[in-house]
Amino acid sequence: MARKYNLRSTESNGIGKGTAANAAATATATAAVATTATEATNTVPVNVGEMMAQLLQLTEVQKLELATHQLEGAALFWWNSWKEGLDLTTLTWADFKIRFDWKFVPTAIRSQLSDEFSKLTQEGRTVIEYVTKFNELSRYAPYLIDTQEKKNEKFIKGLNHYLSKSLIPFDAELFDRVFDLALKYEEKKKQFKEGNAKAGETSRGSHFQQRDGNRYRPYDQRHRG
Repeated sequence: MARKYNLRSTESNGIGKGTAANAAATATATAAVATTATEATNTVPVNVGEMMAQLLQLTEVQKLELATHQLEGAALFWWNSWKEGLDLTTLTWADFKIRFDWKFVPTAIRSQLSDEFSKLTQEGRTVIEYVTKFNELSRYAPYLIDTQEKKNEKFIKGLNHYLSKSLIPFDAELFDRVFDLALKYEEKKKQFKEGNAKAGETSRGSHFQQRDGNRYRPYDQRHRG
């Protein structure tokens, strides 16, 4: 089972940045860190590192520390053997993921996941669930997002229509900015729906009160004074 990574410790150590997106994603991130990693794939620590990197804006070194801290069994043995003689300060997160996948993810599975990413859309997911899936699958098809413009285009195109339409003008922004805007638009849509629902309930309540009042008014008028 993957070790749990304490979100509070990352914040107190200055790893996390207190953005609205981070606060909204805390519960999802914490649950993902506790996911079981089987030795058949050993991909969960890397997925967790990817997601936390997005949500907490970690540095390259911090991404590696987060993911490798959770490795166990064959994956831990591989890492301990491979890192000997490496300058970890120059090892990039992208290089680690590539080597990790080539070691533990079979070619057929990589091809399947690459195809899944090419067809990925938000569908019934929240924005956080969508970006988590996006990050998990994107490393199996890096050629689809090898520039900032291509990554933003793929992410925005896969969003639900109302979000995609709202974010098109921001396709040249940094990816973190696009993600944060998607969260904010989603929250506004949620608040709008909740406001309409409450207004509808109030309107229906007023209608029934008025109807019931009119029902007894003639009787009251006949028996007045």
